[in-house]
Amino acid sequence: MLAYLHHVADRMDLYRDIVFGARVVRAEYREPEGDWQVETEDGDRYRCRYLVSAGGILSVPVQPAFDGLETFAGDWYMSSRWPANASPSSAAEPRPCRYCRSSRRPPGT
Repeated sequence: MLAYLHHVADRMDLYRDIVFGARVVRAEYREPEGDWQVETEDGDRYRCRYLVSAGGILSVPVQPAFDGLETFAGDWYMSSRWPANASPSSAAEPRPCRYCRSSRRPPGT
């Protein structure tokens, strides 16, 4: 997912307009001007036409609460902790699963 976000930012030349690591303490939309007045925790002030709230909901991994996960003997991965040596296509390959009746998907699913 992170690689995709970098790809989009590169392709759309967004990095010049992104401020990383800034905590916004105030954002006010000014109707007559049609822009946002933004102030950060460090006291920096910005004016922008578009404001994207990126509160970091994807930055903190959340482990699913599946019964038996702590004793599961197989491999399992979260998208935020995907191993560098595993490809996304390998995750789509059918494998035996103790929570499933079959490792094969029915046709058309």
